Amino acid sequence: MKRVLIRLIYSILILLVLNPLSAHHRQSSFSTLIYNDGMTLGLTENPDDLRSYGLKISYTYQKRWFAFLEASGITSRKLSNNTGSRYDEIVFSAARAFDFHLLESPFPLTLNVQGALGGVLAGRLNFGEIQNIVHDTLFIEEVSLAYESEFVYFYPKFDLESYLEFSKNIGWFENSKFLLRGEFSGSYSPNYESVIYSGLSIGQNSVSRSELTLGLGYTWAWADDGWATHKQLKDIESGLTAYLRGHFGFLAFYYHWFLEGQQSFGGLGVDIGFKENAKWVNNDLLLTLALNIPHNMISTTIRYAVTKDFGLGVSNLFKMINLDPENRKRENYSTWLVVFDYHILPLKYKFVVPYTSLGLGLQRFLIAAEDDNKRIIVGDHVRFVIESAIGLRLFNDGELQYDGVAYGLDLSGGLIFGAKDFSNKNLELSDNFTFYFRVGFNIGTSL
Repeated sequence: MKRVLIRLIYSILILLVLNPLSAHHRQSSFSTLIYNDGMTLGLTENPDDLRSYGLKISYTYQKRWFAFLEASGITSRKLSNNTGSRYDEIVFSAARAFDFHLLESPFPLTLNVQGALGGVLAGRLNFGEIQNIVHDTLFIEEVSLAYESEFVYFYPKFDLESYLEFSKNIGWFENSKFLLRGEFSGSYSPNYESVIYSGLSIGQNSVSRSELTLGLGYTWAWADDGWATHKQLKDIESGLTAYLRGHFGFLAFYYHWFLEGQQSFGGLGVDIGFKENAKWVNNDLLLTLALNIPHNMISTTIRYAVTKDFGLGVSNLFKMINLDPENRKRENYSTWLVVFDYHILPLKYKFVVPYTSLGLGLQRFLIAAEDDNKRIIVGDHVRFVIESAIGLRLFNDGELQYDGVAYGLDLSGGLIFGAKDFSNKNLELSDNFTFYFRVGFNIGTSL
């Protein structure tokens, strides 16, 4: 135990030494993110197992110095020997990034290299108590599993992350850049784990506090500590990997899918930038995060303003439904739409803009359950749907703004019509007609 404390103190001293030393022209920020494997957007099912919940806190100083702290609860209800176990994990590190400008205009190419040093605390940190408090609140069965170890172990951690980036201003947007990246990262904790990732990503960022990146690649991961739960986690997190991350104003989000292992996690949080000199112009890009009532579905929509009154976007609605607690049978109900909307400007009144919208897309019913110590897909059904809605956008013209980003409200009601009614009794919300009322939060930026 004394050695663990000495190593921990040594790592904290390293973090203090690596604190910000010099200024840079780019913006500093602080962000915190709460994630859960229930945030799948309907792309994968929700087993509520392995890396099922956590918290991440990060600080960026002028996009050159970074500090991270991430806490996770890892559970495995059933292993190959028909028993379950768990462990908790805290990862912390500090990093420094370096840019190397390889080519200038008209084909700007930059190599970014980021090295990090930190540590991992793994073992019994009693995160299970927090998990069960949340489960009790949401009327989900408690998780009672033995810890892999009654002790907490410390492991040093070394990270290297690099990407080769092509960045180009988009000609018809004033403040936005298109990003194309080739990515490589590696992480090594002696006697604990090793992770390598390689992939490609595309994205967009602007000076108005908006950034969006979509990546696809391959992950190799190994567990070196002998814990069965840890090995199972790394086996699942190996293979084809996709992620979506970014922020719009104060809102930060992150979604991560391990496609071959049918596992995912994601979440929402707050990103605070320490600069206020950008001025809002208009809502070229509008993100709406909303709740659909009465089915309590999470709705996310990204809208691009084609003209002053006409918009084009994509929308996702998602909900997980517990069907049978005994074998953790769950339905993941999701809808994906391409949405066209129209601002009725002649009816605009002060800070209120009425609008109407039409969406076309697909609705998916994905059901999975526990069988013979494995998660199996019980049903996977898709149908064509049409959505029609009318609503009001409040404070859509920058009445409430900060650092080039406008904030407002979205109130709407609508109807979703499904082309087919499934006969499977386990499928909920599968009526031909579904009425809803939506309460949303808008974040708008200029591109």
